[in-house]
Amino acid sequence: MPNAEQAYLFAHALVRDAAYDLQPPAERALQHLCAARAMESLHPGGDTALAPVAVEIADHLRLAAVSGEGDPDAERRFCRLGGEHASRTHDHAAVVRMYGRLAEIGSDAEVAMSLQYLFIWTRQFVADRDAAFAHAMRLLRFARRIGYPGRVATALHYLAGFYSGEKHDRLNRRSFRIAYRARDWVPAGIALGNQGLQFGRDGDYRRAYRYTLRAIAIHRRGGNTAGVAFFLSQLSTTLLYMGKLHEALDAASEAVAQLNTLGRHTRYSSAALSCKAAVLLELERHEEAIELLAEARTIAEEMHDWQNATHARLRLACGLCLAGRIPQARAEWQAAVQECPDLATLGGFEGRVSEMRMVCNRRGIEPFAVPPGYEIPVGARATQPDG
Repeated sequence: MPNAEQAYLFAHALVRDAAYDLQPPAERALQHLCAARAMESLHPGGDTALAPVAVEIADHLRLAAVSGEGDPDAERRFCRLGGEHASRTHDHAAVVRMYGRLAEIGSDAEVAMSLQYLFIWTRQFVADRDAAFAHAMRLLRFARRIGYPGRVATALHYLAGFYSGEKHDRLNRRSFRIAYRARDWVPAGIALGNQGLQFGRDGDYRRAYRYTLRAIAIHRRGGNTAGVAFFLSQLSTTLLYMGKLHEALDAASEAVAQLNTLGRHTRYSSAALSCKAAVLLELERHEEAIELLAEARTIAEEMHDWQNATHARLRLACGLCLAGRIPQARAEWQAAVQECPDLATLGGFEGRVSEMRMVCNRRGIEPFAVPPGYEIPVGARATQPDG
């Protein structure tokens, strides 16, 4: 039986919800509009002061708009401000909600931007492939309709990530051609780099190397520091598989340094640290690698990025194993697998399993436990990881 306080709170919630539902829609909408304006007036000082409450204000304005009492210009402003603040504070549900609404009511440029954010967040942080695919398709149709070639190219390389083989390659080639003709260097560089990533996964490291170098050059030309860093990390992995360890370490170190100029929490920070750690493990600098992987895990956890956090933990287990800390390594591996929200949508998990088996074989111990369906023969090649 609930105590008196709990019973009161439950009853109070029911009364509150009932009272809200019984209000006439027009009156309810007006109250939401008044609430939004009151909150705005209580936080003078411009966007900086309003950012922490922008999501709540935007929600009030959305509910006010349901019955025609909204303020479209203000709602667009607070959706943008709320989405930016939510992305900085890693509130992924709010990011999706803010940009989802802005994609409905924004200008053409805002809609295109919002669909890109929705794709990125649903693919990387929410791990909803179906939603990400839908956002990519919507961006493609929208960009074609309004004549945004750079956004068409962006949508095509988004879609390429859902396919393999000839269809993947064809979409990437189309993306590159459209972006290059439009002199939109970011999607052009991404399309080239993604093609290099596919070559790496197929084991064609020479072509992967050439394509990734070209992608880095294009991103440098476009002034896209994050893109340069991302593909430097990819280049380090390719060089690692080619056996060029010191060149791989140089590329990985530059990637981390580039990202550090953008701040501690970028979308690629955790993956870049993991890539550098992988090279250090091959150089038998185990303790340095373990320290970087622990940092990568922490950053990913702070960003609520469970995919990169899981990858960092799995690779950390391999590092601990190589360093001879077997019980700690086994515990880290088991915890990472058990606490992962959804192994089925964790891209590259098979690669981590292959790495683990090779590491255990090197140490002469039994491989760590793997969930049913992920058994990989000892000696299978570790696939090139996702960025």
